[in-house]
Amino acid sequence: MKKYIFLFMVPVLAVLFLINGCQQNIAETGSVPEVDISNVEKLAVGQEAVAGDIIWVINETTDLGTLLIDDGSDAFLETEYGKFIGITFTVENTGQEPRVLYDLTAIDDKGNSYSICLPAFAFFSPEQACTLQEIIPGTEHTYSATFDVDTDVKELVLVLTDLNIPPQNIVYIDLGL
Repeated sequence: MKKYIFLFMVPVLAVLFLINGCQQNIAETGSVPEVDISNVEKLAVGQEAVAGDIIWVINETTDLGTLLIDDGSDAFLETEYGKFIGITFTVENTGQEPRVLYDLTAIDDKGNSYSICLPAFAFFSPEQACTLQEIIPGTEHTYSATFDVDTDVKELVLVLTDLNIPPQNIVYIDLGL
């Protein structure tokens, strides 16, 4: 029965993500609790972050500027909020149950929350896209994600969870931006 519910939920969630685009302030949805990032312990890029049975490592962060351009065509994507931030990360499931990576959230120094900018995935290979990925027990995957954030962000923290709904374990990574 769980498998059939999952198969139904994936298309529904995909449509919701596509409708939202690069939407800000997703903390209101309840996917992660609102948090003041000045009051949480933050790990650094490159450190192993363990949230329950899920191990995360942020491998790289990049300021991608205000425009994403596809080298093979005339396609481009302009930022809605200020600038694009790209991350590359590895996620590993050490548990016994499959988990699904639906979305990631970044929070800035002003309390703004940013969801993954889904239209930006058109500029990466499908294997790199991290939204709606099933993480099978005993497997490790490397993905990329792009966030559309305000230009004047002074601190940006990535919120990582155990991929449970609602999350039981949460860790924070200072993206160094």
